[in-house]
Amino acid sequence: MMKPGILKLVNSYLLFVMIIAAIFAGCTMTSESDIKDSEMVNPLLRGANEIIGFGDLTATNIEDAARIAIESAEKELTILKNIEKRDFDNTVRAYDKVFNSISKIILPLDLIIEVDPREDVRNAAKDAQASLKDFFYQLDVDVELYDAINAYAQSDEVEGLDQVRKKLLSKILLGYERAGFGLDEEKRLEIKSIKSTIDRLSTEYRGNVAAASSNSIIISASDTGGLDSAYLAARVTDDGTYEIDVTYPSIVPFLKYSTSDSLRKELHKTYSRRAAPENVVILDSILYLRNKLANILGYRSYAEYDFVDNMAKTPEVVWEFVNSLKESVREKAEYDTRLLLKIKSDEIGHPATNIEIWETSYYSQKLKQQNYQLDEREVKQYFELNSVLNGLFDMTQKVLGLKYTEVDSPNVWHPDVRMFNCYDAESDKLIGRFYLDLYPRDNKYSHAAMFTITGGMALEDGGYEMPEASLVCNFPKPQGDEPALMFHSDVETFFHEFGHLLHCMVSTSEFAYLGGPENVVLDFVEAPSQIYENWAWNKETLSLFARHHETGEVIPDELLDKMLAAKYMNSGMGALRQLYYGTYALTVHDTYVPYGDQNTTQLGYDLRTEITGHKYVDGDQFEASFGHLIGYTAGYYGYMWSKVYAQDMWSVFEEKGPLNKEVGMEYRRKVLEPTGSVDALELVKDFLGREPNNEALLKDLGLEISVK
Repeated sequence: MMKPGILKLVNSYLLFVMIIAAIFAGCTMTSESDIKDSEMVNPLLRGANEIIGFGDLTATNIEDAARIAIESAEKELTILKNIEKRDFDNTVRAYDKVFNSISKIILPLDLIIEVDPREDVRNAAKDAQASLKDFFYQLDVDVELYDAINAYAQSDEVEGLDQVRKKLLSKILLGYERAGFGLDEEKRLEIKSIKSTIDRLSTEYRGNVAAASSNSIIISASDTGGLDSAYLAARVTDDGTYEIDVTYPSIVPFLKYSTSDSLRKELHKTYSRRAAPENVVILDSILYLRNKLANILGYRSYAEYDFVDNMAKTPEVVWEFVNSLKESVREKAEYDTRLLLKIKSDEIGHPATNIEIWETSYYSQKLKQQNYQLDEREVKQYFELNSVLNGLFDMTQKVLGLKYTEVDSPNVWHPDVRMFNCYDAESDKLIGRFYLDLYPRDNKYSHAAMFTITGGMALEDGGYEMPEASLVCNFPKPQGDEPALMFHSDVETFFHEFGHLLHCMVSTSEFAYLGGPENVVLDFVEAPSQIYENWAWNKETLSLFARHHETGEVIPDELLDKMLAAKYMNSGMGALRQLYYGTYALTVHDTYVPYGDQNTTQLGYDLRTEITGHKYVDGDQFEASFGHLIGYTAGYYGYMWSKVYAQDMWSVFEEKGPLNKEVGMEYRRKVLEPTGSVDALELVKDFLGREPNNEALLKDLGLEISVK
């Protein structure tokens, strides 16, 4: 998210409206001395480029920070609204500064809600975030503020603005349009109330998913067939049984290697029912309210409302894209299925007619062993987590002209968390900071995502507010003398998420409202992360870090050749699975009628069977933990859409070398640094020097492979 889980992306315009709207709703005034006293001890109330002391943060700090931020923003907005002679700086830039001041509280709260081990701190963060967003939504209906911005927009000065400043102004005005300006006050107040309720329900949904990360099944010693000793040792209980939870390091190996079909089915069902039925009820409410919001604003559906600022623009364009791509990959998917059916038939001793969803990983690893002589557990021996991290660091520093140094004894939210400074290598200038929170634990975000903590923006003194971010992942943790070994799919995920992180680190946007990946359109934001997955498959880059954790031997060419030969195995099935998720998200936001004849569960069953060929598992309610429905709303199609651009941009590296610094710096300057300041399509065209096309995507999906 922003990977599967989910990057954590907020539409820039909506976030600002959320932020600012909050500011005039019932604040309690405090004296200047009270504010100064709070600032002295409050880790969240930091100046430009000051570090948050996450470990010192208390629930009271969070409550005070939200209150003080609102009071300070209120003063700034009062000045803004009473300007007599308007110009860009005292109106639009002033608006952007308020956006940044509130973002500096809201963004770290989003992280804290998902990762802090302390329940009282998480709850305080939820309450404070809800309070700040409610204040934002109040500004949606602030006629004085709208009139101030609109008055400047009508001035002669606007015509002479550069493209970035015009883009900023137009996005702010679009925000007001989407907040209901043009409608009467009663409708605007209704829209504010709906948005506030959706936010509260969304926070509850995410909290339920995190709480369900400890769901598990218990197996006996006689049920451990196929599972290795290191895996079992990490999960043994006091009574000699084994607890298999639904975190990735636990469920992924179990579904690949357990010889018990019934237990694989049971664990899959446990995983697919996380946060159900509570979140199914919450999701229906969210979908109903989103649809109502869109209708009030004159849109046919929430998808139509949601896509206005995306590259695709309309649901019709997205439907055409997903339906066309489904047809392109279907033949390859059918070929993939035939291969798995043959493997299953051989194992069960009679012709198999279908592959159940909990069987896909199991028979896929058997297919790799039989057809490619490739054992993923052998591959893992060359991907120890710290070696992968060092290789990722080496590669990105070399290609993008960066340098990272670890911070000793950082003040963080959990002992496992590490902190790094990010420098521009040529100038040795500190340009950002980032945190790595890599291992699973209870009440932690259960997938993999990048969370922005502070967005970048230019300061009045000529300096720059440095971006800060955290990667939150769930990779295997070292156990005693056993190292943390990663499946190659985990390595891909790590590269992907680090791509999001670097997009944040190198942002040079002058304005907070346009800076960072969270302010990039949702159907492009995955491209600067998906491109990094290619480095995880490239021989030249793998040789930098893929070494046997015991012998130090570089991964042999013979093994790499097997991996590359098997790369396109199940590529058609995988593409259809992604298109299923995208179609589901699009359907529930475009044609689905909440509380009508359908329900979200049956819709998921029907679409899964239609698109992927998998029959549903009775009781499966995956929508209860499909977090992208909260963060990406209707936009999950963006994973496949943005991959068109990711693979097309990768083709330049393929041609000129994966470690070519000249190409890497062009990519950094032209695609990453502008973030939301330039239209996404223009960024790609500038880097490619031509119009983009989908040839590289089709190659990446392995569609040229014979399916006879």
